[in-house]
Amino acid sequence: MLVASLFSSIFGTLIPGAVYLKQTLDIIKPVYSDGLVVGRVSVTRLRHVRKLWIATCDTVVEGDDGVKVRGQADVWLPETPASGATTADR
Repeated sequence: MLVASLFSSIFGTLIPGAVYLKQTLDIIKPVYSDGLVVGRVSVTRLRHVRKLWIATCDTVVEGDDGVKVRGQADVWLPETPASGATTADR
C-alpha cells in the first residue's frame, strides 16, 4: 500500500488540488524496502459530469523485474487558479 501512495504524490504534484474519487489496485509482484520503483499515470478518459471534469487514469508501478502494481484512478480536476474558472467553463 505504501507504493500506491506514489499515485497521490503524482496527482498532487502535477495537478495541485486534485481530489481522488476512486482507486483500484492489482498487486502483481512484491516491492521490497530497498527496491527502486517508478510510478506512472496516463490519462485514458476525460469526462464532464455536473459542471466538473473527471479524469480516469491508468496507474502503474514498475521495478527492475517489470510491473509491480497496476490499477485505475478517477480524479476530480480542480478550478484553475489563474482565472478562477473551473475547467468545465472552458
